[in-house]
Amino acid sequence: MSTEMKKFGSIESLRNVVANVRRYADFHRIAAPTVTFKGTVKLHGSNGGVTVTPDGLIAQSRNNILSLQNDNAGFAQFVARDISTHAFALLAHYLHYQDKPGVHVEEGKENHYIFYGEWCGGSIQKGVALNELDKHFVVFAVRDTDTDELVTIDWQSLLIESDRVSKGFQRAHPTFSEMTILDRLHAAGVYLIDEVQPQFITIDFANPEKVTQDLEERTLAYEEECPWAAQFGVKGIGEGIVWMPTGEFAEKREWGFKVKGLLHQKSNKTKPTNLVHVDPVKVAKVGELIDEILPEWRMEQGVSEVKQANGGVISTKNMGEYLQWISRDVLKEHTDTIANNEFDWKKDISPKLIQKARDYFLRSPL
Repeated sequence: MSTEMKKFGSIESLRNVVANVRRYADFHRIAAPTVTFKGTVKLHGSNGGVTVTPDGLIAQSRNNILSLQNDNAGFAQFVARDISTHAFALLAHYLHYQDKPGVHVEEGKENHYIFYGEWCGGSIQKGVALNELDKHFVVFAVRDTDTDELVTIDWQSLLIESDRVSKGFQRAHPTFSEMTILDRLHAAGVYLIDEVQPQFITIDFANPEKVTQDLEERTLAYEEECPWAAQFGVKGIGEGIVWMPTGEFAEKREWGFKVKGLLHQKSNKTKPTNLVHVDPVKVAKVGELIDEILPEWRMEQGVSEVKQANGGVISTKNMGEYLQWISRDVLKEHTDTIANNEFDWKKDISPKLIQKARDYFLRSPL
């Protein structure tokens, strides 16, 4: 079984996307475009993926191929179950034939797919309503590995059994019961992100600041009550919203951005403001900059990432690896912020950044 891994790219902040879109417009000598974005609930869990191959399923975390011996919060074990194998095989089968009405199911060659999503619920993360739900996997993107393109799932069509697809699949899997495709996914603990009604917002990148208040209000509403948990009758804190471009710019996946609230981060900020920036933040003191670029959620994520990279085990021996991850992640996300403030990275910022991250690491229950 091939173990080649294809990662799902990281989602940036709006500030980074504004800069990228403006560079795109300058390069192509066009006006800054107006883009409509689709917003889906951001789930506070752990990034994962499931690759469907003729030899079986391959589970992965954000950075590693997983196995029962090298698992991430039980995700490899979840994927290895027979019910998961049938569910993902059926979904791949459906995707391959849904747009091929003239192809007989038994004669077709099934493609390979990677299902990217969030492994969430239970004890995977803390401080959110999802903790009250059982662990489950929510698919938010699908890649066809034959074409290396992302494909779309019309989740509502999965409520209706397609006779041509289902009968062909049942010939190969005669023990599978008569259920809709979506019911079968749910029975396996697999869901699709669009099952919570998406939102839409249009951003004029010539004046992106006009939407910041709207984005913040929507984020705060999702934070106050997580809509994903609410559909299961659970009330509590959510994380935020992920926005992806649609229409003529749908292929510009790198223009996607996220807006997160503060409550799940256990932030000491009392005012739920300034969640959204379209330009680099300017501060007067280096301590304010450290607080801006190194919030508690980033340090917590660093612990989680290093733990995943080491087979679910972490100790003080991994501190160097953790501090390197923190520095890389801060520079990836906040190079523009650092450059636009008059502080030296090596002399002013890095020592204080490392000290704050080190203190957090030593306080954390490893």
